[in-house]
Amino acid sequence: MRVRIALEEKGVGFEAREEDVMNNKSELLLKSNPIYKKVPVLIHGEKAVCESAVILNYIEEAWPSPSLLPTCPYERSQARFWADYIDKKLFEGGSKIWKGKGEAQKAAVKEFLEELIFMGPFLETSNFYDLQELIFMDPFLEPSIPCM
Repeated sequence: MRVRIALEEKGVGFEAREEDVMNNKSELLLKSNPIYKKVPVLIHGEKAVCESAVILNYIEEAWPSPSLLPTCPYERSQARFWADYIDKKLFEGGSKIWKGKGEAQKAAVKEFLEELIFMGPFLETSNFYDLQELIFMDPFLEPSIPCM
């Protein structure tokens, strides 16, 4: 999802392939990501790039315009910091919600909401999260929020 969002925003044409990652991983996936054996994988030319955060950075460098990152180096670093934070806290928290049952799921929802509340003031005062245009953090944030 993250990779698709970034590629679409940049206007880069791509072919998406669905994978049955639970039951039947394709030879292409296993060859392209022999370490983790999971999606996403971006194949550009004949080179495979793995892991969504790494792929998003690759996309930003391979297709620099339009940029998803601010021009100011400090603001770029902050966008990357929050993207990493979102990846670690919200994505993992969302996974706990989906996988949890009963009390474990309730605890995961509580923890997830606490993270969102914690992040709120930082994101409200930043220049790098703009609700009017897609930027670098958006592909991290949008797929990380589970429907509750």
